Order: sequence, then structure tokens, then C-alpha cells
Amino acid sequence: MISEKNAQEMLSLYRSYEPVIEKCAIATLADIEREGYVLSANNYVERKREKVEPPTETRKRFYDLLQQTKESEERLLDLLTKGGYVDGE
Repeated sequence: MISEKNAQEMLSLYRSYEPVIEKCAIATLADIEREGYVLSANNYVERKREKVEPPTETRKRFYDLLQQTKESEERLLDLLTKGGYVDGE
């Protein structure tokens, strides 16, 4: 079932008659013919291009975050030890 909010959004998209990335497209008869008369939205609606991070950057970011995590754990253990909550071992 279509909610009132979704129905209003569809009406607004229809009235604006403009393509919206990941929402709607304006297809001409030539576009539809080029797609073999298949009306699947995936053939027409533009998708956002996702940023692809190089594996070397992902790996570097991972190890940087891992180091930050280790340092945070050490600081937390130090605070808990100084506060008398743990014995530090």
C-alpha cells in the first residue's frame, strides 16, 4: 500500500517533470525503443555514483583506526587503574 507521503512525493515528481537521481527519469519513445520496450525503472533511473576508495587507502584507514582504538583502550585501562576500579593486570 502506498502511504499518503509517498503518493504526494510521486505526484510532485510527476508535476515537476524533471529527472531526479535515484527517484525518476524522463524517457522518450526513442529511449524506450532502445531498451527493447522494457519499462523496468532500472533501465532509466540514474543511480548515484559511489566513491570507490583504493584498497591501500582503506587498509591505511583501518590500521590508523585500529591504532587509535588500542591507544584509547590503554588510556581507559590507565584511568580505571588510577581510579581503583581494576588492578591493571
